This record gives sequence, structure tokens and C-alpha cells, in this order.
Amino acid sequence: MSASPPPGTSRRGFLSRAALASGALVLPTGLFTLVGGSGCASTSRRTDHYFIFYLMVGGWDLMFTTDPVNNKEGFYRPYDDDDIVMAGDLRLGPAMKALLPFQHKMGILKGIYVDALNHPQARFRMVTGKFKPPGNHVTAPSVQTLIAQARGAAYQLPNLSSDQLRPATFRGDVSDLRLEPVRVSSIEQLQALTNIKGDVAKSRREIEETLRAKDALTAKRWQTSSSSDLAERFGAFADLERDLSQSDYRKRVAASSTVVEEANRALGKTVDRTQRQVKLAVEAVHQDLAPVITVGTGEFDSHSRGEYASHPAACMKGIASVADIAHGLDAISTGDGRTLLDLTTIIVTSEFSRTPSRNELGGKHHWPTNSMLFIGKGVRRNPSGQPNVFGVVDDNLVAQAVNPHNGSTKKGVDLLDMSHGLATVLALGGIDPGPLLGQEPIVALLA
Repeated sequence: MSASPPPGTSRRGFLSRAALASGALVLPTGLFTLVGGSGCASTSRRTDHYFIFYLMVGGWDLMFTTDPVNNKEGFYRPYDDDDIVMAGDLRLGPAMKALLPFQHKMGILKGIYVDALNHPQARFRMVTGKFKPPGNHVTAPSVQTLIAQARGAAYQLPNLSSDQLRPATFRGDVSDLRLEPVRVSSIEQLQALTNIKGDVAKSRREIEETLRAKDALTAKRWQTSSSSDLAERFGAFADLERDLSQSDYRKRVAASSTVVEEANRALGKTVDRTQRQVKLAVEAVHQDLAPVITVGTGEFDSHSRGEYASHPAACMKGIASVADIAHGLDAISTGDGRTLLDLTTIIVTSEFSRTPSRNELGGKHHWPTNSMLFIGKGVRRNPSGQPNVFGVVDDNLVAQAVNPHNGSTKKGVDLLDMSHGLATVLALGGIDPGPLLGQEPIVALLA
């Protein structure tokens, strides 16, 4: 399944290190709805299937999304029954209203049991489906890495990630350094990395020292016996300006400033962090920059009353951002009667959820029931037009055991976990999850 690195690997390595060395840019928040959209997608696409992961890190309250449980004594729901959204006969939380235009292209995996309730372990489980071993050495690759490995051989950036996300993606024990995600705050930052001014060779020593320091940190992080030979192969970087000016990559990045900006201008909106996340995802697909893109926010941990006060708005903004990404992709025609959303699967989740009741601090602690959303390509359609749902949660927001093959709650039942969801993601991309995750997908969600 692995592929040999294409020409330009060293160029991508330079960009990766430049992005990582630039530091995280604090980019919060605002909503807008994409309207219209112009321009056709490039016809020279290197993949027929893109994956966008939107991670709502910190633990979302499922009452706002997939599981609006009945109001009962002891529960705390900061909304009324009238705010619950109906998709056919399916009840959804108020945040899901933004996604109703895409309900016919949506699958929902409910009742995921999370058996890791501290953040580092649960975040690792969220993207790998496995438990994190002791120590700092990450051995399991993320599902993003596995997809990038299978589908990204033709890309300078097979794996692109927002710099806000602490879990980002894990390369794990995959040897190809190209699969370490390039982390950028925005399309604008990515554009800047391809627009080096002046004679790069004049800064040869500084660049070599930076590369050696980065290689040493990488070697320490992954507990490897030696670092790469990037500094010794500096000749490839000295010609970066010339190479990029002649490459398809620069042309694509330079064009990445269209769809979302047009929508903002139409609505009179200014760009903020949430919109930059949307733009990064939409334009990365629009310009065919990467097959795997991870975006999202990390503002959902809410143990105290003050922290939880902003949680409802964060849930609404997060799902609205997912809807904006879907609208943006759906506004771009591929020229054959389809849109970019027909070529893209959007995956939405968090590492766990939050308790139905308030805690002693007036907020909500971690809760072991979770969900995952799938929108777009490869998702089985429900004949009724409403979302296709698999899994069960009871009235107390507790995940119930089901048969992963047919959804029965009577025979062959087991608790679903994150590995079931991630196995489904791999299967959506035509990748056999068995050898990689040791898990079968939820076939009922696959087209």
C-alpha cells in the first residue's frame, strides 16, 4: 500500500519544516454561510477522493448534535424542546440545523464507547483507534496518515493540517517523513511558504542549522538512532525558488483565494479564525493541494460554569463551520455534473463527550459516549432522505451494545468504539482496515 516518494520530496520536506518552525498563529470566531460560488474545479486532479477531518477537540456535548436526550430532572440542557431539529423522524440537537441541507448525504455513527477519558489518551484514540503506549514514542499511525500513504504519492503535501489542533495527525511508525503533516494556520501562510524572495543560497548556513536542529528534534521525538540527511542535501533547497516557479504546486497555491473570500464579500463579513479553517479546507480541495486535510478547533473542554457558558456557542459554530465547508465544496462544479462535495468525505468527531448533568463546578466533566459524522462521498444514502444512522444511545446518553454487522441489540452485540468509526473511514476510501486497525467497518454506513 505504501508508495515511493515522488520527485520533489525534499521540497516538501523544506516546506514542512518551514511551516512547523513558523509556530502556531493564533487565529476566534465567527460564522458565515457560503453563498453561490464561482469558478470550476481544476480538471487535472490527482485523486478522485478527498478527506476532510473536522475535529472538535476537548469533548463536545452530544445534546447539541446527534443525541438531544429528553429533558429530565438532573439533566442540564441550555436549550428548549422547540430548538430540537427534526430530519424526517430523526431528532437532532440544535447545532445540526446548519447541516440539514446535506442530511441526504450524511451518515451518523452513534453510541461510540470511549474507554479513555483523559485528553492525551482519548485524542490519540480519536485519530488512531488504538491505545497510546507509555512514553512519548507514538507507534500507531493516524487514519489521516494511512489515507495519505495510500492516496498521496502524487502530492507534494499528502497530509495537511491546521496548526491549531494539538492532536493534528500522528505519523506513527510509518517511515515516510512526507506523511508527517504540514501544519499551517491558513491558506495565506501556505502561499507565503512558496514565495521565497531573494537568493536562498545567501542564507545557506542559517537554513542548514535550522534543518539540523529540526532533524535532531525529530530524531529525539521518534526515538530514532539517526536524523535525516536534509541538511546534507541542501542543494535541492538552494534551487527552491526556481523549482517552485516552474512547478504546478506553486500555481495551485497561488490560486487559493477564491471561493470563501467571494462568500465573505457577498455577506460583508471579515475573516476570522473559524473562516480561515473553512477556507483552508475548501481551497485545499479546490486547488487539489492535498488529499487529506485536518481542521477544527480545540475549545470544547468545559469543566467549570464559566467554561461551559461558551460551550453551546462553540458547538453551534463548529457544526456551522462544517456546513460552510460542505456548502463551499458543493458550490464548485467539476464540469461533469458533479461538485467537489461529490469527491470529498467530511468526517466530524471529538475525543469524547460531556456529561448530561452539571458537575460540582457548574460545568460538565468528560463522558464516555461519543458520535461521528460522515458527509459526502461513499456514504450510504437513506431512502427517506434523512441521515443514515447506526448505533444506539439510551435516554441517559449511555452508549448501548449493538451487533456491528446488522445493528441488532439482541444477538452478537458489543460496544462500538473509535476503531469502528476509523475503520469505516478507511473503508470509505477503499482501504481494507483489517490489517491496519484490526477492525471491520460499519458496512451499513457504506454506499
